[in-house]
Formats: sequence, structure tokens, C-alpha cells
Amino acid sequence: DKVDEATQHSERAVELAPFDIVFVDCQLPELDGLQATRELRRREMGGQRLHRTYVIAMTADAAPGTRERCLESGMDDYLSKPVRLDELHAALRRAVEFVNLAASRQEHRVVAGWIDPSVMETLRMLRQPGLPDPLPPLINEFIETAENRMEEIQAAIVSQDFTILERAAHSLRGSAGGIGALRLSALAAELEEDARQNSLQRAADLLSQMEAEFISVRRALEFERER
Repeated sequence: DKVDEATQHSERAVELAPFDIVFVDCQLPELDGLQATRELRRREMGGQRLHRTYVIAMTADAAPGTRERCLESGMDDYLSKPVRLDELHAALRRAVEFVNLAASRQEHRVVAGWIDPSVMETLRMLRQPGLPDPLPPLINEFIETAENRMEEIQAAIVSQDFTILERAAHSLRGSAGGIGALRLSALAAELEEDARQNSLQRAADLLSQMEAEFISVRRALEFERER
């Protein structure tokens, strides 16, 4: 039928061109974006594709739980319509950070810790003459959010709640990548993937590394905040 045909065309396109980042509309007339993403993840897990595509959901559905359904289907990020330029920029920044980190791991390079200076410079470009510097509030928000996510991760590991563990690690990965904490983001990405596989084998060790990295990240960000 038309749905199967549309799905096949979408899958064929992804196979022909190994896209790093894909925007998926969840309300296409002939294609369920969540279903297509699940199939993409299934193929990646089956070894049919060499790298993990970063999927950004786009939907006009503002109903409660929409974001959660998108993430549970295997999507990495979420944009609601109408799309705002600042939100699109932030989503693309997170996507690029993830793609770069994945490439670094694949090439067996060590991801640098603390803060990527290029991200700091990008965020400093948001300054406007005569207005307060937006960077300190962004740093404060990240530190508070990261602390909350770390607590959620610790509790989820103890209770063996893989759903909360994956969601918290995913959130931390995105926020850390957005602020330039590349190694922290990479560690969270590894924990997220393990949680997706219902595995706690490395969870305690990854959490320990994340806690140590976060101490360095927080100090670096506090220094940047006072500049």
C-alpha cells in the first residue's frame, strides 16, 4: 500500500546516502515518522548501517507526551511547529556535537574534556550591545540541569529503571554538547546507548567518570561565567 511504499522510499534514501542528520516530520500523510525511525534504529542495531544517524523530530502535535513518544521511538531531538530560528539553531548545534563525537570515537581519538572553546565563542556571539550577557544564565541553567540529571541517573541505576536512565542520559548528553562539554556529552551518550540495550554492566563506571568530568566542567564554566 501507499504507507509501505513511502516507508521503502525513505529507507532506500537513507541507505543510498549515509546522512549524519535527518529531520523527520511525524505527521506526513503517507508515512509515520516514529515507525520509520524505529525501522532505521533496527537496521542500525542489525549492523546494516555503519553509523548512527541523528534524527530530529518535527511535529505540530503539542499534546502532552509527544516529545516522550518521539524520544522513545529512537529520535534524538524534537522541534515543534512552527519552528523558531533559535530553537532550530540550538538543535543543529546539538546534532553537530553528537556527530563530531561519534566520529571521534569511531576513529579511536580521545575526546577532549572540559569545555570546547569554539562553542563558548559561538555562545558569546549572542551578546547584544546594551543588553545583559546571555552566557551566565545559560551556564547557571546548565549546571543546575546537569546536577538534576546526574541525580536522576544515579537513582535510575539503583532502581534499574532503564526508561528513566535513558531519558536522563539523553537529556544530559544534549545539554552538555550544547554548552561545549564534549567529553561529558560523550560519556552520557555511552550510558544512553547502554540503557537502550537494558544493560547496567558499565553504568556505575560511566557515572563515576561523569561525576569527575562534571567537576572539571563546572569549574571551567564558572571561570567562563566571570570573564
